[in-house]
Amino acid sequence: MIDLRTGRSGTRFAAKTLTALGYDVAHDDARVGRVGASSWPLAIREGTYHTRPYQLPNFATVNSGFRGPNPRWRFKHIFHQTRDPLRTILSRANSVGMMVSPWVYSDPLLFRDGLGYCPGFPPVVEFAAWREDRTAEKRGASWTPEMRLRVALFHYVFWNDWVNAYADWTYKLEDFDAQEIARRASLGPPRPPARPKPAAAAENSRAMDPALASVTWADLERISPLVWRRATRLARQFGYDY
Repeated sequence: MIDLRTGRSGTRFAAKTLTALGYDVAHDDARVGRVGASSWPLAIREGTYHTRPYQLPNFATVNSGFRGPNPRWRFKHIFHQTRDPLRTILSRANSVGMMVSPWVYSDPLLFRDGLGYCPGFPPVVEFAAWREDRTAEKRGASWTPEMRLRVALFHYVFWNDWVNAYADWTYKLEDFDAQEIARRASLGPPRPPARPKPAAAAENSRAMDPALASVTWADLERISPLVWRRATRLARQFGYDY
């Protein structure tokens, strides 16, 4: 079983909750557990897609059988966990340290030209703004709130579109039901350890950057209008009131 979503959508919470029930579920880029993983890096198989490379984070310890363009192992059940989109985007944009990897994972060309699926591909002007941000960052420019929000918005849209297209089941983090996940993945009855460590409700949370604290969903339209409209469509499809 693999439980996928974008970064900042509750991967750690899901992994810890399932592990506390006795299901060996790894988090993100750790070695995949006996019954699976709660991860966003594993949503795309490693490889080069029409010159657009994709690799797991360089600190990943994922089992070698899941790595490379021709992995020996595959997941039997693929679940897609979503989280309130504004909270997800702001959480991703909240830290400059969380911006490096999403340069690759928010690249529209990886999804359109490489993976062959990007229904929300941005128009010329919006794509140019993303590329200009990337060029500026490489030259040492500071990460402005607008740059961070654009990367996080792109990451949310293209990643969720991609995973939702092939997932067996999509559900909301706010409706997280470990028993339903176990049933759908045929994991059997829970066997919690003698001293389980349940996940906290605010697992892996961080104080919000004051520059982002007052950002609303409507504010994101100014960042990238067409991509924002695609994000709104996805949010409603996933059951959020936007």
